[in-house]
Amino acid sequence: MGFFGDLVNRPAAAIETIREKKNRLKSVVLIAVTGALVLINFFFAHFTGRFPDIIIFALLLGVAGIIFMAMFITGFAIDLYIFLKLTKYKPAGEASKTATWTVLIPMLIFHCGFLLINMILRLTGTMEWAGYLYDTLKYLMYIWILGLAIVSVIQNQPEHKSRNILGVIGMFTLNWVIYVYVNLWVIQWLFTTVGL
Repeated sequence: MGFFGDLVNRPAAAIETIREKKNRLKSVVLIAVTGALVLINFFFAHFTGRFPDIIIFALLLGVAGIIFMAMFITGFAIDLYIFLKLTKYKPAGEASKTATWTVLIPMLIFHCGFLLINMILRLTGTMEWAGYLYDTLKYLMYIWILGLAIVSVIQNQPEHKSRNILGVIGMFTLNWVIYVYVNLWVIQWLFTTVGL
């Protein structure tokens, strides 16, 4: 539980824990769970449907979410690595890997919490609040993510703080725009093909 507190109150300590604990298997699990939850939450917050078709559609989105999250995280890591390498940041590879976890962990926490909110709203018959809450609270998640990612990069090179902050924000934004565009295109294609 101390780690979760550090993610909010002591980001430098949380990032140090991430550096020690991260590995490939954990990264794959984080990407899979987070990717599935992102699109499932988005769907249930904004759309309704009939059972069991809605469950089938949500599972299709979950699989698509895993693929797209893997693409987004890989793209972010590569772009950030190239930026850091071009600016002679050391160690660029380690910083890029750590930054991906500063994206995945807050996103996973947010979407686990929002899945619970989604279920409560559905059970209480107040689903009209889901879309509003999702579209409002996600900006807090983005601020949290960018804050952690920035801290993880500027820790090793505080003398170039402004450049590195802009680099992290730019690489994240570029990949997030591509990710959102692809997601919307796939959801539209699934709606017209599956016919939900």
